[in-house]
Amino acid sequence: MNTQDIRINNMHDIISCLRESNGMTKKDLAEATHLSFSTVSNFCNQLMECGVLYSRKGLSVTVGRMPEHLYIRYDSFLTVCLDLQRQGLMEFAVLNLNDEVLFCKRYDISLCNGIREIAQYAYSVFCQLCSDFPNSQYLGVGVSVSGIFDKASEKIIGSAIPSMDGAPVKAIIEEIFGMPCYVDNEANLCAIGTYATHAGEDDLVYMHISEGLGIGVYTGGKLLSGHNGYGGEIAHIPFGTLGRRCPACGCVNCVETELSIPWLLQNSVWKMTDAPIMDQWAQMAETINRGDPAYDGFLHDKGVLIGLLFSMLIDIFNPLHVYIGGDITDIFERLRPSVDRCIRSRCLQERTTSRSFLVRNNILPILCDQNSNEHMMLGLSYSMRRRWDPLGNRLV
Repeated sequence: MNTQDIRINNMHDIISCLRESNGMTKKDLAEATHLSFSTVSNFCNQLMECGVLYSRKGLSVTVGRMPEHLYIRYDSFLTVCLDLQRQGLMEFAVLNLNDEVLFCKRYDISLCNGIREIAQYAYSVFCQLCSDFPNSQYLGVGVSVSGIFDKASEKIIGSAIPSMDGAPVKAIIEEIFGMPCYVDNEANLCAIGTYATHAGEDDLVYMHISEGLGIGVYTGGKLLSGHNGYGGEIAHIPFGTLGRRCPACGCVNCVETELSIPWLLQNSVWKMTDAPIMDQWAQMAETINRGDPAYDGFLHDKGVLIGLLFSMLIDIFNPLHVYIGGDITDIFERLRPSVDRCIRSRCLQERTTSRSFLVRNNILPILCDQNSNEHMMLGLSYSMRRRWDPLGNRLV
């Protein structure tokens, strides 16, 4: 860790302490962060100069000067968050330093041709909103995508959305918005957002199924990302139907061709129409939740496959909590019986020392996250704050 990293980490420790309190003195911050008083005082003065913090006199508990308490100016710096994981749809949100959503709206971008037109449309929305936050600056733009964000090429790889596959999203967003951009896939971001809101959950697995399929994994309090950002990628493991070719990667038998929303529609008794995919999914989910018996076999088969995936992930990562999110949650309670039965029969939870076999019991409950989009936006905001240098207002 270099000097810059240490400096930024120390500032984030100060900001984190203030986020969790109702104002603190410099002396209190020095004790809480285990930094010297002079170091804390210097950082706090700089953070006040750039508008992140402000001070207010507190009530004196002894004779003498009233102590000066420091507070975060939460709306001084905002984060723009774009959710681009669905074909033809964009969710645009603005969050402050307290991760409060100040604006959130979904837009139809079906007429946009490629990422450049999407970015230009998003920038037009941003320009209209700027007048609502006249005293704020921006950390940058966070983007959620379906697929893998390759750190080396800074392009999207293996996206379920054709127009996004191979797209240099980061470069185009930075060019058009004129500010830093952070990109990650939806599963990682949901895992990050869940981790950020559930203290103590240092080991978790989050499966996200919408137009794509992915997982985010926290182990030992750290996100599993791998060398180039491919860590935790399961969409293209060969768990699918034999001989079926995946349009995203060109291989056969990819599990995404079984469980992503477009393929769930095609592999069921649902009769495909020209309506948008997510509109058809909403209609099919409503039919399934009414108890239509025509979908019983479909629910059993897909529930077993999800259960097999979870069994594998639980055995590999040994998480404390397991989540599922995305549009699949629309029907997950109908899938749950088959998922649970499969995990109960397949997942290896305990080893015995006296016998040579593995005991299968005490399965982890699958926690259904109905607020995955909120966790995704929070994941973007959290990730960007952790990379933010407040003094230079840049991402590092």
